[in-house]
Amino acid sequence: MEIESITTALRPRNNWETIDLGFNMAQQWFLPLILLWLAAALPAFLFLYLAPFIDVIWMGIIIWWLKPLFEQVQLYYVSRALFGEFPSLRQVLKQYWSISKTQIIPLLTWRRLSFSRNFNNPVAMLEGLSGKERIKRLNLLHLTQRNASQWLHIFCYTFETTLWFGFCVLLLSLIPENSNWLDFDSLTSYQDSYAGVIGCLLYLIAMAIMAPFYICAGFALYLTRRTELEGWDIELNFRRIAGRLRKLRAPLIICLSWIGLTLSTVLTPVPAYALGQVESKEMIAEVLSQEQFGKVETVKRWVLVDDKTENKNLDFDLSWLISALKGLVKWFGETLPEIAGLFKFLLWTIAIILILYLVSRFTSWLDWLGLPQIKSGKKYVPPSRLFGMEINSESLPEDIVGSVRNLILTNQFREALSLLYRASLIQLIYLHQLEITESTTESECKRMVSLLRPEDEAKYFSSLTQTWLFLAYAHESPQKSHLILLCDTWPQYYGKEHGTK
Repeated sequence: MEIESITTALRPRNNWETIDLGFNMAQQWFLPLILLWLAAALPAFLFLYLAPFIDVIWMGIIIWWLKPLFEQVQLYYVSRALFGEFPSLRQVLKQYWSISKTQIIPLLTWRRLSFSRNFNNPVAMLEGLSGKERIKRLNLLHLTQRNASQWLHIFCYTFETTLWFGFCVLLLSLIPENSNWLDFDSLTSYQDSYAGVIGCLLYLIAMAIMAPFYICAGFALYLTRRTELEGWDIELNFRRIAGRLRKLRAPLIICLSWIGLTLSTVLTPVPAYALGQVESKEMIAEVLSQEQFGKVETVKRWVLVDDKTENKNLDFDLSWLISALKGLVKWFGETLPEIAGLFKFLLWTIAIILILYLVSRFTSWLDWLGLPQIKSGKKYVPPSRLFGMEINSESLPEDIVGSVRNLILTNQFREALSLLYRASLIQLIYLHQLEITESTTESECKRMVSLLRPEDEAKYFSSLTQTWLFLAYAHESPQKSHLILLCDTWPQYYGKEHGTK
């Protein structure tokens, strides 16, 4: 493997940048990679389809289980294309058996469900390692790349499944609606033979599309990790520098020779001067007699006393402390049931107090249970406004039904429905004594009426509320006939004289 011929820039990259590099490689070589995958997978698909003893659901499971074998040819092509060799499809397929024969059993058994398969496969194929050597090599490679390869596996598998569902939905959208022989359940559950085969074929296409990205991104992670460990980027730069220097070898030798001759003529050797033994002693004595060499200094420092040092001050009796600890443990063991009972009583007391507080604080919960609310000591004060509308009898006209009908005939649907809904709320609050507060929502009002008022009235108010919600919030204008029906039916439930109490 000549790193000088590599077609991508060798440099340190983080995990996600490396995965992006792998995706770019997959886009560049997408066509040969997907053709190689289909050339390896389609014969297996046809064999399983023609085999009479294999059910459709087992055909899909077996195709999915054989995915690692189909990925081997793609890895072989990428490992060559990255270094400038682009083998043809025929050349790769000729090498298919030699590529896969040593890895068939491991890839389909204990390595099949590995989330790091895309990162581990190059170790076996390109480095030819197995056994303990492979395990040691993977432990070294996985120090910084394990999480990235596993997340890549999860992402690719999720996107592959999404593609499959998308293909199924696309196929169903192209089939006429009156055709009942194919539906989504039959495509994905493999219950029907023909629909199951079509669903299996669509999944095969989804796997073929995602496989180049899965293999190239895993190989890019492997390549980046080897670059970090073996310094491929540094070695490549040194080789490039050496190549440039090789071209400058002759001029450089001439220049260095000229510099050497010049220095030999200019510089003269200096004779060495050696002192005798007596002279050396006198010079050393003279140097040591100076002040900086004759200074005596006392330094005090702390010294650690080890266990072997004899120190009578540390010799004291700890038997009283051991006896006290034993007595404390014995007392705690004897009183443990009483302490546990006390804690249990306290926990139950706290739980009961909390439940009572929640019931008294959020009494609207009782509506869901169909129970009457707990009356608080506070006197109920009717709200002056609800849902942005004035809630008082003075804001209503004398003839409510007539006013609503006139508004409907002039196509003022919002004003008509607002008046009808507001009049109903006023009757419920002041005449039927429903305690509706400012914080109550339309849905809560409808639920309160269904619990506390007759069934016919509850159905009418529910229809009125639903029509108001569609008009006020969804801006869906109701039909004129429906509004006239609500207006004509209103006096049956709220036509009595309204007034405040």
